Amino acid sequence: MAGLPVWAWIALAAVVGLALRLYYFFIQTGIHYPDEIFQYIEPAHVRMHGFGWLPWEFGGGVRNWILPGYYGGLMEIGEAFGLRGWSLHGALALHNALLTLLIVPAGYRLGRAVGRGDERLGILSAFAMAAFPPFAYFAPHTLSEVHGLLFTTWAYALWAEQVAFPDRFGGRRQAFLVGLLLGAAFLCRYTLA
Repeated sequence: MAGLPVWAWIALAAVVGLALRLYYFFIQTGIHYPDEIFQYIEPAHVRMHGFGWLPWEFGGGVRNWILPGYYGGLMEIGEAFGLRGWSLHGALALHNALLTLLIVPAGYRLGRAVGRGDERLGILSAFAMAAFPPFAYFAPHTLSEVHGLLFTTWAYALWAEQVAFPDRFGGRRQAFLVGLLLGAAFLCRYTLA
């Protein structure tokens, strides 16, 4: 692409993604989906403080404790800094919004691999990941789909690189990472498989 190096285009895509995610973060105050609380934050709260409501899915083994454990760790850090209630939930939502920016370099790598080295397709894919409205809209929510999207996108990007550039990315390490990322997506929510 004329004028800017590739890394600058990716950075620009990340800035666009950040602006959109912050926009949705600020206009979506509060909780819009019950799953945001009951499936991850409430179980973490129950384990941390000993009271609250534990959804049946955790007792029945339909859901695992990975995301509640992850959010519980973030909640402990937030509480150590004096965050409680809505301010703590807002910090978790902001964390997720920022975390989802990791999809931008994955999008670049995926697009470049699909285009067999075409940098323009990689840049276009990075911008698509940054600005795709559902990705930006759901980014500031404590839902399993946020993490699942990151894991699966990175897995597909690494897999596409193995197929497109077997001489550079065809090793066992990259194949192991693909399996690890797809496994992590499955563990976040079994139905993501």
